[in-house]
Amino acid sequence: MNAPFPQPLLVVGCPRSGTFLLCAFLEANFDIVTPTETHFIPYFQKYLFYWGDLRKKNNRIRLLGAIYEFLEIWIPRNMAGRDPKEAKRLSLLDTRPEFDAIISNSSSYTELIQALFMAYAKLHGKKYSADKSAFFSVVPLRTLESSLPDMRVIHIVRDGRDVCVSWLKTWFPPQNLCQAAHLWAKHVVDKRTWGREHPDQYLEVRYEDFVADPPSALLHLSRFLQMQPVAEPVHLEQTPLAKMLVTGVTHQQLGGKINADNIGKWVDQLSASDAKLMMSIAGKVLGESGYAIEPDTQATWLDKIKIRALTHLFPFFQKMFYLRATKPILPLAIIVCQILGISLSKILNRGNQYAGWR
Repeated sequence: MNAPFPQPLLVVGCPRSGTFLLCAFLEANFDIVTPTETHFIPYFQKYLFYWGDLRKKNNRIRLLGAIYEFLEIWIPRNMAGRDPKEAKRLSLLDTRPEFDAIISNSSSYTELIQALFMAYAKLHGKKYSADKSAFFSVVPLRTLESSLPDMRVIHIVRDGRDVCVSWLKTWFPPQNLCQAAHLWAKHVVDKRTWGREHPDQYLEVRYEDFVADPPSALLHLSRFLQMQPVAEPVHLEQTPLAKMLVTGVTHQQLGGKINADNIGKWVDQLSASDAKLMMSIAGKVLGESGYAIEPDTQATWLDKIKIRALTHLFPFFQKMFYLRATKPILPLAIIVCQILGISLSKILNRGNQYAGWR
């Protein structure tokens, strides 16, 4: 029997929208497993010319080696503070022993990605795998489609006001509320636009509907995936992914049952002026997403100047801006280091808890 969807299934959404919650739910109820965030797919697509004809085995070997090098750098920073052994075991780095099989089962970048995720699923006793990479800035789904032309996408949408309240409290926050609101709206519009163009490959799930009625969400997911739920589902908080994530400073909600406590937090945590400011930025998308909005919220000329400055100018002075700007060119740095015979990951991980974790 053929797989009901090409691997990997993509779970997407603006950060702090419930993407990890949805992945844990999929893992608990379906024959699907999700590694920790990977992020490499669109970044390596841009530099594929360097590795040449991927029908040649040696070129695929060099490419897969570079992907592992990227993960050796990215995962310690994304999983900082968590047990290194668990972070590695629940990442695509766990597939290193299957290196030769992954190379043998592929002849293109698309097939290499699929073989990599299939190897991960097999190692973890599952038949299928999903990729959850909630990028800070919007990575257009069109970009991902060029690497995975037949991809299936589940897009989870959460009230942008709750997203912004949560996002601004994380270790990777936007610079300010205006930037957060702008990015939330941009994430939703990009993914929804792609979904309208590919209705058979796209499912949109509202966070609020999901947490209010998990059985109905399970039914919709089953129909979209063309898969039956497993006969003996596990509790969401008992999935390996959830158990590892709750050991960090974020994703504490994964340690318990699905509940609605995170819905509507913005009402108490956003001032009236901030709520109005956000409405002037993202009100249209909030309304299109089915969220209650104040009618006729118009920004004054002073608000418009403030929004433009906070959204597009001030982020340049934020340290995290430069860290995020570095990641997309990381494959290029890895290429240079490969030519020089240097391991970039060993250099960057030196002195931290992930040093020598290969």
